[in-house]
Amino acid sequence: MAEYIFYTPGYAVPKNPDILSLAYFLDAKLLSIPTENQWESSQVIIARTTNGRFINEHLLINNISCHKHGIELLKTFNEIDISRLCENCCTSSEFINWHESLTKENKHRVINKLKLACTRDFQGGEPLFKSLSNNDGLREIRFSAYPGGATRILFKGFGNNKQAILIGFIKKSDNEGYENNIRIAAEVYSSFVLKKHNK
Repeated sequence: MAEYIFYTPGYAVPKNPDILSLAYFLDAKLLSIPTENQWESSQVIIARTTNGRFINEHLLINNISCHKHGIELLKTFNEIDISRLCENCCTSSEFINWHESLTKENKHRVINKLKLACTRDFQGGEPLFKSLSNNDGLREIRFSAYPGGATRILFKGFGNNKQAILIGFIKKSDNEGYENNIRIAAEVYSSFVLKKHNK
């Protein structure tokens, strides 16, 4: 979290940029007062710098600065169908079952990170994405879970700009869960390919 300094493009760097960092990395809801245009939306665009270098990207954090924003966020908690979240994705039943087993807080966290992945067309690097070496194009979406551990969603390109969302897991230590879940992801991907060829 301390590696980057966050700011809102077009506005001065805030006096307390750590608040934006916490909102982004913890997927928290930013509470603000709409004293400037940047706080008048339920989603605020932020960007970051590292080692004095500006990174050319737009990241979103949820913001509540009025009653309407709170209602909008509440609706998103209750209306999202995880299997229809990304238009260009094939979502496995293994992933959907894992998502259903999560706590309410972690379900929303997964949804928000998948939305972000979709807006970025599943492209880019860390901290959100990482390619898994020696695993035939398998990549992961990376973020923290509540109350601890790290959430990983394994996915792979599926042709025609589609992505196959294969499996998710929460790891508690450096490599916990990878071996088993990479094996499951490979099996699920093979079943997707088989179904595609049998159509």
